[in-house]
This record gives sequence, structure tokens and C-alpha cells, in this order.
Amino acid sequence: MSDKEVVKQAFAEAEKEAREKQVGEVKRIVVKTLEKLEDVRKNLKKLQEEEKILKMDIDDLKDGRLDRISERQEKDPESKKVSVVLIIKEKEVIREVSPWYWPYTVVWQQYIPQTLPGTITYCGSGTSGNSGWGGTSNCLLSTGDNIWASATASSITCSVAKDATVGAYAVGDHVVHLR
Repeated sequence: MSDKEVVKQAFAEAEKEAREKQVGEVKRIVVKTLEKLEDVRKNLKKLQEEEKILKMDIDDLKDGRLDRISERQEKDPESKKVSVVLIIKEKEVIREVSPWYWPYTVVWQQYIPQTLPGTITYCGSGTSGNSGWGGTSNCLLSTGDNIWASATASSITCSVAKDATVGAYAVGDHVVHLR
């Protein structure tokens, strides 16, 4: 082999090696992009589930169905995390009273994902207002592995929720009208 052929062959091998490096880098970029895309899809799915829960909360408030929110939060821990309030049925009321007037405690919550040993129980509402309803207090609730902190808790009924939901609400830079 002549020097010229050796140089050509060495040049061709160097080009081939450089190309293989570039191809490997492109494949690595594609894999990382696909992994990130999968993470985004998972986050979107989680956000869509959260959106669904929040929309159900709004619809149930519009219908005056605090019992549905309370039941959903009891059955689905994810619903309890996503909702902005924790709805707790205060006491069993005799069936002679319309369910529209059953009292529910509303706890404004900020979800704190952490683990504490033991269980902290819910503190009750104050005694101001009609029959102890409408009072407020500071609360902390733990269900074993999660904690919800609350600045205040109050008591409302389904009929109040239905009547008070209608209106225009300023949210960010737009207005939402609920009917």
C-alpha cells in the first residue's frame, strides 16, 4: 500500500469514527428527549386528574352537595390532597331533618407532604353562630402519613353552599362566572 492509500484509509476511518460518535450523541439526545416527554405526559395525566377532582368539587358546590365532596374525600386520598378544603360531616343528624341542613365542617387546607409518628386528630369548630355553626378555629389534621394544615375551620350546610356558589369570581387575569 502506498502512503497515499494509507492516508486515504486513515482519513476514511477517522471520518467513520467521528460519524459514529455523532450518531451516538444523537441517539443519546433522542433517548433523553423521550424520557423527558414521558415525564411530561405523566405530569399532564396527574394534572388532568387533579383538574377533574377540582371541577367535581365546583359542580358539587353548585349543586349544594357537600356530602358528595365529603364522601369522595373519605374514599379517595388523592381527592383529599387536591381539594382546597376538607369537608367533614359534623355529626349524624336524624333523618327527619332535611339533608340540606346537615352541618359540615369546612377546613381550609394547605397540604404538607410529610410523615409524623402517631396521629393528630381534627380540632372542632368554635361555638359562635347558630347552634355552634359558623365558628372558626385553628386546626391540624393527620391521617397517618400526610398532614393538612389549616388556618381556620367553619361550618356550613348544603343549602348555603348551593345558594352562595353563584357569582363572578376574579381568578388571576380573568373572571369566571358560575351559575
